[in-house]
Amino acid sequence: MLSAISSWEAKNTDVKLEEADLFVKEIFVGGGRILKRLRPAPQGRAHRVRKRSNHVTLVVDRMPAKAEGKKTVAKETEK
Repeated sequence: MLSAISSWEAKNTDVKLEEADLFVKEIFVGGGRILKRLRPAPQGRAHRVRKRSNHVTLVVDRMPAKAEGKKTVAKETEK
């Protein structure tokens, strides 16, 4: 999370972090490298051990400015 915030600060130098109203826009996990190791097994054999890793991607964005002049219109339903 700290890395995503510092990247956002680097791209938006004109906006203060306290005034930005950042939120997590998108987050996903993708597969990474697999380290292949061997583990001793009985009778001189070996079993393969796969140490898996992943890549976590976190996208932060600013909250859009609220339009105070807009009014919400409720739809009426007919019975």
